[in-house]
This record gives sequence, C-alpha cells and structure tokens, in this order.
Amino acid sequence: MKCPYCNEEMELGYLQSSHSMFWSDKKHKHMFRPNTKNGEIAIPIDLWGSYVETYLCRKCNVMISPLNK
Repeated sequence: MKCPYCNEEMELGYLQSSHSMFWSDKKHKHMFRPNTKNGEIAIPIDLWGSYVETYLCRKCNVMISPLNK
C-alpha cells in the first residue's frame, strides 16, 4: 500500500494489544466496551487479545488499518 501523504510504500504489520481496543470520536477516561450504536468501532478480539492488520509509514508516522466488518 502506498502512503497517501508521501506516496512511499508502507510496511504491513499488526496494531495489537492484550486488551480490547476500539475507535471512538471521544476519549474515554476508563476502559469501556465500544458503543457501536454511537458509531464506535471494535477492533476484532480473540483469546490472545485484539489486533488488526495495519500499514505503517515510518517517514510520515502514519498508520492505516482497514476495518473488516
């Protein structure tokens, strides 16, 4: 995948955590489960934690994660 900022090739890896992760338009003060009714997006989780394939551009310090629904 090409970086949308510098057009260099990005590295494929994983954004991962031993805990659940989700995207929200608000910063939560404590760890909560995502509220999907309000548009928050859960990162897939299994027995080993949560992870999503992520492209990294080290030059621009940007990560891009396609979401599988």
